[in-house]
Amino acid sequence: MRKGATFSKSILLSIFNRRGGTGHHTMPFDILSSRQKKQILEDISLGSMEEPVIASLRADDCWVLITTERVIYYRAGTLTYIENTDIKDVTVDLLADSKRGARTKGELVYLRVFTHSGNEYLIEIEAGPPHIGIWNVLKHIAARRES
Repeated sequence: MRKGATFSKSILLSIFNRRGGTGHHTMPFDILSSRQKKQILEDISLGSMEEPVIASLRADDCWVLITTERVIYYRAGTLTYIENTDIKDVTVDLLADSKRGARTKGELVYLRVFTHSGNEYLIEIEAGPPHIGIWNVLKHIAARRES
């Protein structure tokens, strides 16, 4: 897959729903409230062919949006953009989760994203099925990248 390529919204949603699923704060972007959609879209600019797919809103100052082209992470006033085609691997961060007291798989909230450009990003996702669903979506994105 070349730089700038997009991923299918329907495939990403299918993976999210099959491998994890919606939670209290994590869901397909299309079913967010209009206030939540507005909150996210005011902070970012989508590309002409880019579609928002899944959002995880842990708090007003901590959210993740997966689009057909990028992962956008907002934390304490800082926006981070990761091109989907730059994602090399995604793992859970057991050390970070254990430091916050997580003891079971269902309590994990952190994902560590590794990129082909050599960067690492730690993102927070709602625990339980949403965490597992987003992890699987990001693993799919990493696996679909062709050199």
